[in-house]
Amino acid sequence: AFIALGSGIVAFGVALTSTTEGSLPFNIVLLGRAVYALGGENMAVGVNAIVARWFKGRGLCTAYGVTLTFSRCGSFSLMPAVASSYGFASAVTVTTVVCLASFVAALVLWKVDVWGEEAEMVEESAPADDVSLSDIKGALGRRVRLLYLICPLLYVPVQTFISTAPEFFEKEFELDSQTAAQMAGLPY
Repeated sequence: AFIALGSGIVAFGVALTSTTEGSLPFNIVLLGRAVYALGGENMAVGVNAIVARWFKGRGLCTAYGVTLTFSRCGSFSLMPAVASSYGFASAVTVTTVVCLASFVAALVLWKVDVWGEEAEMVEESAPADDVSLSDIKGALGRRVRLLYLICPLLYVPVQTFISTAPEFFEKEFELDSQTAAQMAGLPY
């Protein structure tokens, strides 16, 4: 709900830019981005919890891979093409419609999950036990803890580089924006 609501607030702020002067539209867009951000990680946790309930064994690994792939597809977007053809406000409106459709799909998924519980296809949700740091340390071997540490320590710098590299290449090497973006994408 936060993602759809935040996207709607952003679209409203963008729509106001053509009729309202001053910083009000910008502040509304910032508010929308903040509301949107409140939902992103919560959604990821919820999706992972549902996937863990419905899939076991090797199927769980595949299901996690599929959900991660689709979540990354969100970073690939046709919105720049929509914006160049129909304007920025239209692209933001399309984004809001996609977020609303995603919200409706989440409601359907929730209903299917409840149905699965009632049909005893999945286990009923149980309250979580209290977990201490020593429990985690004992349950996870050194290699696993090292892997869990390496992933964010590698992922964060790489993502930061990807987001800042084109601008760096433009300024430092005096490249045009398209060439700089291509250079930043070479590792892929």
